[in-house]
Amino acid sequence: MKKNAFTLIELLIAISIISVLSVIGLVVYKGVQSKTRDSIRKQDLNKLAMALEVYAQQHNGKYIANSDNCTATVFSTTIADYLSGGIAPQDPQGRDYCYISTDGLTFTLCANLENQENSLVSCPLGYNYGIEPN
Repeated sequence: MKKNAFTLIELLIAISIISVLSVIGLVVYKGVQSKTRDSIRKQDLNKLAMALEVYAQQHNGKYIANSDNCTATVFSTTIADYLSGGIAPQDPQGRDYCYISTDGLTFTLCANLENQENSLVSCPLGYNYGIEPN
């Protein structure tokens, strides 16, 4: 009588294939998550830039000047009134966005992306992505 069963080798091969596919799926999933968070960061910087433009239009073309090298408190205080809902966007992982405007004539907004890109704007303090007004 012949038994219909799997051999040990067949089971090991099946487990190995499932393990490899699981690892590949996990790596792809984590990559998609970090790209999604980076996309949110870019959208947040664009929202903040638009709010700063509205602020400047109402204040004789001047942005908020700050003496700090990089600050995020501007978003929760002054600029929050110019954002929809009155709430400044937050980084998906709780990091601060950076606002720089030493003269009030221009500004730089910076974020720290997980997937580094070549940014045309230089940012201080380890930030690797930035935007400026057009």
